[in-house]
Amino acid sequence: MVSIFLKCFSTFLMLIWVLPAHGQFRVPDTQFDAGLEEAESYPTRSLLGKFNIKLNELAIGPYTGTWQNRKSSRRGGFLMRNNRKTSTAITLESEQHGVWAMFCSGELKGFDFGGVSFDSENEFDYQCVMEQDADRVIMRVLPYKKPKFYVGQPQEDRQVEISNNDGLIMEGESIHALEGTRRTTTKPAGYHIWKDDELIGGTGRRDKNQLILANAPTDSENHIVFMVGLGLHFFTHNDLTRE
Repeated sequence: MVSIFLKCFSTFLMLIWVLPAHGQFRVPDTQFDAGLEEAESYPTRSLLGKFNIKLNELAIGPYTGTWQNRKSSRRGGFLMRNNRKTSTAITLESEQHGVWAMFCSGELKGFDFGGVSFDSENEFDYQCVMEQDADRVIMRVLPYKKPKFYVGQPQEDRQVEISNNDGLIMEGESIHALEGTRRTTTKPAGYHIWKDDELIGGTGRRDKNQLILANAPTDSENHIVFMVGLGLHFFTHNDLTRE
């Protein structure tokens, strides 16, 4: 018995020693479109805090401020009804763009019974409202298409709507392809952000880092892309469908 344990343990040590050299343990990066190769990047590693009511400091590139994360989940009833809510309050400040207040929230309502889920139809799954005085930008993550009745998790092909009170329209779409592999992800591996037919930003993983990417033609649009990327980061990190 001891010899079997030692043999298994030694094999495990050999795997740890050998496989990293061939990149087997590396988490694949998001397969971004070539239009984001020269985009400005903003690492979001400092935002990976747990849900709590603590006020956290924000410092990313030229931006400072605070963020506060909340989550609640209620389960019960005859068919195991689920009500899950998440929200993040952000105060975002920069020398160039001043102070913006962001509030992002989402709610998932549905039923779980024996591993089979019946989800209700929502107008949107997540919304971020970003305000500075009379200026307002709204981002909405729309529900992904799925059968009314399913077992397991289908691919979450997400669409994102972005607008402001001056008539600006942007849109986003989820990315599921990974670099260096043919495997696709069930949940989004990142997002592209478009204005008309021009790719102006995104979120995802590059060079082992989670990033917001901005490549808009104007500083004001780049700022909106950053705020949208911030909202998408918390939507992805908070993940309403995960307990």
